Amino acid sequence: MFEQKYFTIEKKDGSRIGYVSHFNMLHPLGKLLEIGYVIAPNQRCKGYCTEAVRLILDYLFLSRSAERIQASTHVDNGASQRVLEKTGFKKEGTMRRALFNKGDWKDGVLYSILREEWKEPKMHTRTEKLNNTLHAVNNRATIERARNK
Repeated sequence: MFEQKYFTIEKKDGSRIGYVSHFNMLHPLGKLLEIGYVIAPNQRCKGYCTEAVRLILDYLFLSRSAERIQASTHVDNGASQRVLEKTGFKKEGTMRRALFNKGDWKDGVLYSILREEWKEPKMHTRTEKLNNTLHAVNNRATIERARNK
């Protein structure tokens, strides 16, 4: 069985700049939970992707009985690797010729985070400051940053 959900990443002005997703795959040894993300090129290196990954980790560890969440990235994608490392993921190793991209097989890097490494939610909601919310709507959701007045 395969289940995948997408969450759009929106700026506070409502413009959509990317998405973060998670998917479950049943494996003979247990359930695999993996995340992925895409951010618009002109919105990279601004912290949006790191914030979205922190939110999806909080959401998944609070709503699922997951012991482990994993993510993979292209071996040359240093920015994506930095996002994973900043959010607590540990590099497990290189996956040889595991990703098919632009007509060719490429090496990937596998990362994971365990529940005990996550420990508690990282995105705290403040009533008068920054309010980070995740709204589920018809199998989609919006991560929005909104200031309370």
